[in-house]
Amino acid sequence: MSKSSVNLFFLLAIVVVSLFITQAVAVSVQDKGKHTHYKYTVYILNGCESGIEMPIHGQCFHVGNFTLIRLWQQYHWSFSVSYTKDVTYQCNLSRGYSRSQRQSIVAFNLDRDSDERRCGGTGECYWKITEVGIYFGNNNSTWTKAYNWSSIPDHNNSRFVRPQQLPKNASP
Repeated sequence: MSKSSVNLFFLLAIVVVSLFITQAVAVSVQDKGKHTHYKYTVYILNGCESGIEMPIHGQCFHVGNFTLIRLWQQYHWSFSVSYTKDVTYQCNLSRGYSRSQRQSIVAFNLDRDSDERRCGGTGECYWKITEVGIYFGNNNSTWTKAYNWSSIPDHNNSRFVRPQQLPKNASP
């Protein structure tokens, strides 16, 4: 092979590799464009303001268990996301000593919560537990009711019910 043929071969190889790298970067930027944050923190707050201390119990799959007793006591966890797989954290919550008020919530879902209007703008998701329901917020000051409590008889307090999310047009 002549020297000019070798040079042409290497030049062609460099062009092909450059095209693959450009394509990979374009796909990566496109995927990251829909997610503004790569690290998220989910907070669960005791917002029961009745003055009656009743424990809020929680079991968040792949995160842990917690009990919140005092007003504004919180439980939180942070995590980084991978855009190649779905990220969902579900929590079973109960309120009261007999745990008769219960609800299963989706505390974080990457497809839903990476949106700018949800947690994507701040990287933080807040859930406030109250006497009348469970509220969502992304700034710890503006709340939207997301779930009602489900009442379960005391004799059947070992099971949680499926999530019953409020319709999007429902107001608190």
